[in-house]
Amino acid sequence: MITFGITLSFHLLHPLNPSQQRTKPKPRSPTQTAIKVLDSQGKGVPLARVLFLGKQSPFGDFQEWGKRVEVRSDARGIARAELSPNRSWMVWACLDKGKKRFASDAILVEAGGRARLLLRPFPVPFLRLMGLEAWQKIYKDDLRIEWIGSPLYFPDPVRPRFSAEIPKGANPVLRLPPLPWNTYYSLFVHKKEGLLGFMHLSPTFSTTQTAQILYERDFPLKRFPLGTPIDVQGLVFDPLGKPISGARILLFAQNATLPHREVKTNKKGLFRLFLAKPEVNVGAYKVLILHPNYQPLMTESGTLV
Repeated sequence: MITFGITLSFHLLHPLNPSQQRTKPKPRSPTQTAIKVLDSQGKGVPLARVLFLGKQSPFGDFQEWGKRVEVRSDARGIARAELSPNRSWMVWACLDKGKKRFASDAILVEAGGRARLLLRPFPVPFLRLMGLEAWQKIYKDDLRIEWIGSPLYFPDPVRPRFSAEIPKGANPVLRLPPLPWNTYYSLFVHKKEGLLGFMHLSPTFSTTQTAQILYERDFPLKRFPLGTPIDVQGLVFDPLGKPISGARILLFAQNATLPHREVKTNKKGLFRLFLAKPEVNVGAYKVLILHPNYQPLMTESGTLV
């Protein structure tokens, strides 16, 4: 048996006089930031939308990027904005000409600094939401589309999240919000239940043969097949047949790393949710069941019916 002791020594701390005390830094006043928007020939682009996203701390995830400032470029392609030096800022530019869109990459900029943004074509600025009416009968108006940018162009942790309300009607066409040039996950989201479905979205048309059915090049848009909703109910129980409450049910679409849906079992071990029936461009699901007192269970790949 080994025993040991630690001896602590103390000394008296004297209070600092006012000249030695640290004071909380005062917020700095906004300073003018200048952004020049250029086309492919290096000419200034007037009337482009220049968007800034800011957050209070330089650390944290994309959900903290909440402060938004938007200005337009002048006749010379220069946009000026008063930005707080107390925030970190990301900026990009976007320009719509009829059904055509041009956008720049998103970059980080300091308040009071200067930067240039190069516009390039964003050939797919619209989505057609296929099969929306069936979901609206279940969830009414608590639905929206969100976009999360790929880390290929948004280095972590500066990926912002964008959202848009869904228009009315059967298979409506949705114009994308003023997104930076990037690849995205388009997310079909319910206000309370979370993710209902998702699809990869590139700013350019895909060249693969299997993806051609999703595009309408004349519009131009990409179809987002939301799938036919099916009512899925289940019971989770232990080897003795006793229902397990509080188990997490995670459903993954084929070849996907993002959970398609997640629910928990109630006190009776029951769960219920609506899922898109697997069909063309809406794959089958894998089910992962988690509980702190039991071993995880992953089902084999298969189709829910």
